Amino acid sequence: YLKAAINNLPTLGDKQNAFNIEFDYDSNFGIPGAFYIKNYMSNEFLLISLTLEDIPNVGTIHFVCNSWIYNAKNYQTDRIFFANNTYLPSNTPSALVYYRGLELQTLRGNGTGERKEWERIYDYDVYNDLGDPDKGADFARPVLGGSATYPYPRRCRTGRKPTNT
Repeated sequence: YLKAAINNLPTLGDKQNAFNIEFDYDSNFGIPGAFYIKNYMSNEFLLISLTLEDIPNVGTIHFVCNSWIYNAKNYQTDRIFFANNTYLPSNTPSALVYYRGLELQTLRGNGTGERKEWERIYDYDVYNDLGDPDKGADFARPVLGGSATYPYPRRCRTGRKPTNT
């Protein structure tokens, strides 16, 4: 939970605030590699970063977030952010493998429904709305992507409904 705002930091820009937060954890737990965050406010906020200081045997751990955090009711899974460390899949710390897998599954989406503002899905779809065949045959365009004739390009899925024709 947010403890108190610090509004006088010189590095903060217009309409930005810094907050002190406290995490209690057992040092036998290991080095924090990720954190969950939930927004119980009605408005979204932009989370720029989180820095954990005074971690035993490590010092500082920085999490680059740069993500909007919407109300927790909008998410089917909790929002998770990973430390600003890169790993090859085979070198990912074993404690993080499960959580990275869940996050990838969330980002891939399920291929259905119209995208919402708070979704972070990187789901691909075909270009199926380039023309307007409902106006007549002269306005029809082929579907691009996903076929032997036009396998590419692909785009991020919007979830818009196809035309009636």
